[in-house]
Amino acid sequence: MSDKGVEGIAYIGLWLIAYFLPTIVAQARSHHNTLAIFILNLLTGWTVLGWIIAIVWACTRAQPQQPIIIQQDFSEKYGRPEWERGQLPRRTPTILSPSQLPDHLFDKKRDD
Repeated sequence: MSDKGVEGIAYIGLWLIAYFLPTIVAQARSHHNTLAIFILNLLTGWTVLGWIIAIVWACTRAQPQQPIIIQQDFSEKYGRPEWERGQLPRRTPTILSPSQLPDHLFDKKRDD
């Protein structure tokens, strides 16, 4: 292969990296909307405005899922010594992510 052919392949590779930079950044940051950023980048990245929107979106702070705290009463399982001594029962907080919640707490099917 000639030097111009190798040079051309290198330019195409660099162009593809630059074109999909918003997707690469979103994937590297484990952004929760990586697929949507890729689709925006793929379809509108050829416009300067679409590429800028995609790179800004990829650089925004990814929103972590907020844990849900459930109070559990272990007194039925382990007896009620606190009540016998006239004290209130202890409740141990349990931190669960939304995907760990039991299905019977929801009226309709939740999106994971």
